[in-house]
Amino acid sequence: MDPQTRTSLLHALRVLGSISKQDRIATQGGTTSIHLQTDSSLTSVSRWYNSETRTTNFEAIEKILTDSLQCCEALLESREMMLKNQAQDLSLLENSQLLTSFQAEIKGALIGCANLATTYSEDANAVARISTMNQSVRNHLQRISLHYQKCSGQSDANDDNDE
Repeated sequence: MDPQTRTSLLHALRVLGSISKQDRIATQGGTTSIHLQTDSSLTSVSRWYNSETRTTNFEAIEKILTDSLQCCEALLESREMMLKNQAQDLSLLENSQLLTSFQAEIKGALIGCANLATTYSEDANAVARISTMNQSVRNHLQRISLHYQKCSGQSDANDDNDE
């Protein structure tokens, strides 16, 4: 994944993480561009004009989260290759920092999504979709963390064998 895409995803995750209770979002065509809408009187007009619905906005959120998790997976794969090829410490550090940033921003985005569920508390479908999405992402994050620990453990074991 190219650096610009990673930056766009991190930005979108931060915006999702900044969602407060009663905030609404706009996604403008299902891209990774998310905007908070604080003036609820304009929300329906804006959604109509941009052909948006809650469904399309939730799909955009899911895409951002899915793409971010895929980025984490790619970073883990890259890390494994670096470890096998005995990469420089700086490359491993950059990889770890980026992976840690994504994990933290995804966790923050889940908090924003939970706040969005509060906004739509009277819409059982919206709440169920957000809850299911959040649980799925949490499960995926847990697997990523375990995979990272396993990789790091192998790195530590290789370091021990070098002594």
